[in-house]
Amino acid sequence: SDALLHPLSLLLCIFLMPLNWWFEWRKWILTNKFADRITKENIWQGFLAGMVTSMLTPGLVGYFIGRSFYTE
Repeated sequence: SDALLHPLSLLLCIFLMPLNWWFEWRKWILTNKFADRITKENIWQGFLAGMVTSMLTPGLVGYFIGRSFYTE
């Protein structure tokens, strides 16, 4: 039973990752909707920068480091 749990956990994580990214994208759009000078291209670049740096750093620090380059 334990041997079966680990592959299922991995598959569950892989399945839920795009859903998590979609929620992050929606949150990022909503928080930047009130800024007049941020273009859609900057929103996309900030989102991707935040996702990449969050994969390289522990915790939520990467989200703020990557996205701070594209916001004021």
